[in-house]
Amino acid sequence: MPIALFPPRSCSSPEADAVPFFGGVLRRRLSVLLVCALAVGVAAGLGDPASLLAQRPDLVVLLRGIALIKATFALVALAAVLWRCGHALRPGHAVGYAAGCALMAGAAMSVWQLSSMGLASLAFHSGWIALFVVSWVDGVSPALRRRSARADVDA
Repeated sequence: MPIALFPPRSCSSPEADAVPFFGGVLRRRLSVLLVCALAVGVAAGLGDPASLLAQRPDLVVLLRGIALIKATFALVALAAVLWRCGHALRPGHAVGYAAGCALMAGAAMSVWQLSSMGLASLAFHSGWIALFVVSWVDGVSPALRRRSARADVDA
């Protein structure tokens, strides 16, 4: 008779529907990193900044500074998502987190490559809105509110 590492739960709580902790942590984290790397690679291949570099070098410096700021935001979001992937997480939420990070990372690279700024802006802002919505649905935000409310009461 096989021994179950994670016995089935009879309740229908969100934790019961979540992927077991040790079974999917590394897989989820690697999936998020792979999807982000793929988005960055695709965005890097789309643009050719050579013509704009020759014509308007001052504009290129400004846009690349903006790209660095966007990349910083994307890295912070990626770090938060990788942290979140270390806890019990439903597969649908993991996909939403990965998609939001990939949109932000790809958009930052698209701005660096100076290609399709409108699409890059739409992708970047869609990514952080997706991360916000998924974290709200996932219950991260209400948990943080409860924790901060308890800290206010203790103070």
